[in-house]
Amino acid sequence: MPYKKELVCIGWREWVSFPKLKIPAIKAKIDTGARTSSIHTFRLETYSERGVSMVRFGVHPLQQRTDIEIFCSAQVVDERLVTDSGGHREKRYVIMTPIKVGDKEWLVEVTLAKRDNMQFRMLLGRTAMAKKLMVDPHASYRMGEDPDYEYPALIRKTPKKQIEKTAKKQIEKTAKKQIEKTAKKQIEKTPEKQIEKTAKKQIEKTAKEQIEKTAKKQTEKTAKKQTEKLKKIKRKKGNK
Repeated sequence: MPYKKELVCIGWREWVSFPKLKIPAIKAKIDTGARTSSIHTFRLETYSERGVSMVRFGVHPLQQRTDIEIFCSAQVVDERLVTDSGGHREKRYVIMTPIKVGDKEWLVEVTLAKRDNMQFRMLLGRTAMAKKLMVDPHASYRMGEDPDYEYPALIRKTPKKQIEKTAKKQIEKTAKKQIEKTAKKQIEKTPEKQIEKTAKKQIEKTAKEQIEKTAKKQTEKTAKKQTEKLKKIKRKKGNK
């Protein structure tokens, strides 16, 4: 069946861009089962600018590349409950922003998901595609295969610094955990033996002191008795 001339045919996944958000390329899954489009974000926060409700958020545009971060801001046009593919409902902020697919650009409604752990950072819903796009479920990247050239500076310069920074943090985190773990083990392991050892030493010391004290008293008592006995003997001899 031939495609309609006024519709752009895309694959089930495509690279798209958001000019106003300054996102030059982000991989999108074309989700005809979803009514609204969504971007998966991090560090999402709202603020007010001259009485207008705004939202600021971060995006990792490339999969498995958390070293590449783009921070965006946009006006909040709505807040609504959205049910995800897992059946979970969450309240999301909604923004309006231009999207570019191939050479075609138009305004779309996008919800901001408060998570950044999905395989696709962008889902393009059917409302955004209406009267503009049609999908070939057997095709991928009909609008272009590899957009890495859009991030040359970030891709060339970031990884080394990020690796060093991440490695440093990991070493510090691991060292801290190891110290805490060792300390905990030491605390759990030591007291019983330490108490036994200390108690034993204390008992031995006390016993020794007690023996010495008792021996001293006994010696003094015996010596006193002996002295008195000798005095009595001397007196008897003197009387004779």
